[in-house]
Amino acid sequence: MIFNSAIISSNSFYRAELASFLAPVVGQMESKWERCHSALANGWDPAKFHSNCDNRKHTVTIIKKGPYIFGGYTDIPWESSSTGRWGKTLKAFIFSLSNSKALPPFKCLAKDKEGAIYLNSNEGPSFGQGPSLFIAYPVSRSKAGIDNPYKVPKEVNNVDPRQVLANTKWNFSPDNYEVFYLA
Repeated sequence: MIFNSAIISSNSFYRAELASFLAPVVGQMESKWERCHSALANGWDPAKFHSNCDNRKHTVTIIKKGPYIFGGYTDIPWESSSTGRWGKTLKAFIFSLSNSKALPPFKCLAKDKEGAIYLNSNEGPSFGQGPSLFIAYPVSRSKAGIDNPYKVPKEVNNVDPRQVLANTKWNFSPDNYEVFYLA
């Protein structure tokens, strides 16, 4: 898969793992992904994320916090909703390429389509109920956990799913995040 990502482009292992996670949902290993948003290049304001990425299907969000790299995928488009509403799909997932527990890369599939993503104009990309993985504004209120409707894989059974991604079960401040769409 072709990603021009500031976060993973220099690591062929991460690119290959992400490609293997995405292939079942996009149906091809040789796909091209265009970046619609980078927090470092475009800013942290959710309005900028939404103006760049709303109405694009098949998006992948890649988040970096220190040595940890994780994110999420959804097949349904982001949209601005002033009141917030749940996006429903069984094809969304949360993934980890590098995590706080030194576990191998893993992905967490949605076990129920209800609440797979959260559509709110006041937040960046948001996955799960709560939501459990989301980019907030201000960014220091972001969360990085695995919760409903996502199923924790067996590799994560013996660790706290709220802490495995960014080494905190509370708020965190990402170093960067990027969102790509299938071109």
